[in-house]
Amino acid sequence: MKKQLCFIVMSIVFVYIYSSYSCINEIKRKKYVQNIHEKINNNFSLERMTLKDETLSVYEYTTNSTGYLLCEGIEKITWTNNFKYIVGYIKLSKQGLCKGYFYINSNDEKDYKFNLTKKEVEEKFGKDIKYQKSIDFINIFGENSFNGENISEIISFYELVTFFGSILLYILLNILNSIMYIIKIKE
Repeated sequence: MKKQLCFIVMSIVFVYIYSSYSCINEIKRKKYVQNIHEKINNNFSLERMTLKDETLSVYEYTTNSTGYLLCEGIEKITWTNNFKYIVGYIKLSKQGLCKGYFYINSNDEKDYKFNLTKKEVEEKFGKDIKYQKSIDFINIFGENSFNGENISEIISFYELVTFFGSILLYILLNILNSIMYIIKIKE
């Protein structure tokens, strides 16, 4: 009975150690969504609608407003011209304004265009634009959250503490098992 219980506990600890290690690796490889917001300039920002969302939305801010949704469903996006312009592509959009390519100048709030064709974007920025998936873009360039918490750091800290805690538990169980074995031999 004791051997079965010890085997079950050790198996659970081993599975937890493996899953913690996998989770930490995925966080380090940026597979988890970490950031949700990127301010482009005083009038525009990129944001994720929900935590489950893998696309970005463009919000426009006016002087007396907290911001309203301008375009949603950005599929691919990139910075160009040494972080002067954000260029992106929206495949499907409920708003007619947002279908196709767009660009927004990060230095000039009045320099932006939506509903562009690929040819128009290539004429302005060249043909060698390397886009990223919107979720990868926001993870690299975005800010974590509005209240300043970095989701990935919280998850990493929790996983590291529990990872090392489970290793310590595994070692203690092995020591306990060895002690029980020695006591059994002496009897």
